[in-house]
Amino acid sequence: MMCSQRFKNFIEGIKKGHPNPHRFALLIAIAELFDRESSRENKFHIDNELEIAFQKAFLSIDPKASVASIQLEYPFYHLQGSGLWILNIKDGKEAEYQEIVLLKNARFTKKRLLQLISHASLNDEMVKIMRDETKRREFVDF
Repeated sequence: MMCSQRFKNFIEGIKKGHPNPHRFALLIAIAELFDRESSRENKFHIDNELEIAFQKAFLSIDPKASVASIQLEYPFYHLQGSGLWILNIKDGKEAEYQEIVLLKNARFTKKRLLQLISHASLNDEMVKIMRDETKRREFVDF
């Protein structure tokens, strides 16, 4: 698979001796959404559909996880650092977004993300993988 090293980094996410699969779980959740509709629009919102798919994916990776640790807002924001995920800031909210980015102890809560982000998208490479059933299965089974 083309991006296997990048994906391996997601799978091996360990924090304090425990699995920390948030970003990888989000990608698996997105793969599930593409399973339902491979031609779906490349726009993802923090909504019930994505949250349920994320929780299911997270628990498939770490069945012992507490419900409190399964928070979509963390990977929804942080996955952009991978280059695979692009956040689209709402018009007129760019300055407020940058203020939070620049604050040392600030974080993007679900409420803040809903206020500032219109949606997120996959980069072109990931969209091609997710739209292709064989490549999507290879990714999920990696």
